[in-house]
Amino acid sequence: MNDEENNIALAEEQEVSRCIEDMYKVFVIGNESIPALLQSLESVLLPLFGLYCFSRHGVSHLRSSCQELVCWYILKAEKSRVMVVLKQLCGLPGPLPILRPRCLFLAGEEGGVRSVIQSTDEEEDEDEVLYCKLQEHQWKLDCLCNLLESLCDSALPGKFFLTCLKDLTDWVVAEVSEDDATSSEKKDSTTALGAVDDSREKQVLLLQLVSILCERLGHQALKDTAQIVEFVGLTLERGMLSGEALNTESLKLAMGLLAALLSGEIELKSEDHASLKTLFPQLNELASMHSAPDIRELASDLCIALATHGVYTADSVTASAQCPLGRRAKVTPENRGSGHCTNQHNNKMENLTKSTEAAARNLRQRRGNVGKGSEQMSSGRGTSLQEVMEAAFDPGVPERAEALRTLTSLLKQRNLEALGLQEKILSVSSAGTSASFLISH
Repeated sequence: MNDEENNIALAEEQEVSRCIEDMYKVFVIGNESIPALLQSLESVLLPLFGLYCFSRHGVSHLRSSCQELVCWYILKAEKSRVMVVLKQLCGLPGPLPILRPRCLFLAGEEGGVRSVIQSTDEEEDEDEVLYCKLQEHQWKLDCLCNLLESLCDSALPGKFFLTCLKDLTDWVVAEVSEDDATSSEKKDSTTALGAVDDSREKQVLLLQLVSILCERLGHQALKDTAQIVEFVGLTLERGMLSGEALNTESLKLAMGLLAALLSGEIELKSEDHASLKTLFPQLNELASMHSAPDIRELASDLCIALATHGVYTADSVTASAQCPLGRRAKVTPENRGSGHCTNQHNNKMENLTKSTEAAARNLRQRRGNVGKGSEQMSSGRGTSLQEVMEAAFDPGVPERAEALRTLTSLLKQRNLEALGLQEKILSVSSAGTSASFLISH
């Protein structure tokens, strides 16, 4: 880091404070969501969000005002536009004006914040610059999740999560199509490598974003039946593209969530039944083409339950409904005959809980070794990448989540050994995000 005396001042502490106070009066207190005001606030949303992120490093009187200004825009602007803007705040490409190069915030002498341009007189270590960049990106994701958590009463966090998951699904579909299309073609190596590097960077950012949204927001982000159905549909679509074990797990849990909707635990409206019918094509395809017999049987039974609006539900649907709900089914004259199946399932759930707790204890013991995987590989010690890859398939959810975070970090640090296996790592990470989200339900 360069000497602060060589930095070029952009705005002094009093100017920044007065600017935020004036914006707060105009937008939040005035509270008139006219297009001109929304467009004006959008043009400075990136530096405003950056100031909010900086203020969370310590105590600052600007933090609450910055948070309310960003949340005001998120709630008042057009939802489709908000989705694009939120992704750019996470580091993905977007339409907002970018910050001036090397512009940063520093703490003021009176508890405020001042803005400067960092000087470039001294040469900086590339590894240190990369580390700071990764750390800053991770902090921005954490700050954005804090903003979304403050809006948990609205449907917007769930909509943003589903938008990111749809982007992830589109990427998986495109990867499969591209593999088929380029299997017999050869592209110019220079152009292809440049495009691949840019694409891979966006994919890693997207995977990291979906992963942290799963971890921080969890199932509480989905506020209504329509969002749950959309989530199930996206998971089914991804599951049909591959027969990997993690995708099979995600499929079972997603169909269990659908079974819970049809079991009567949630009162469904007429529009809910209309959205549920959109899942017929995917369920029919799974029932006829999936390699796992239990998946085919459950998909077929779910089609029947959908067609009858839940009037008839097979034992497999009733049992599957208990997995996402995590509790015993209500015993009625209609389902009393399936009590033995339900008891067996509850025993399995207890065993799953015990195994998860054991995995968490094991994780605490091994986390140091897994978390230091990149350092060990960079110095050529041991077979850390192989251990992390094995942990990514571990049945314990905490173990697998830690491994996925480590793999993502290694790719972003451009670890040579990890880059050699980036296709497999991205595939594992893509399959694991849905499973982690569903298991947290």
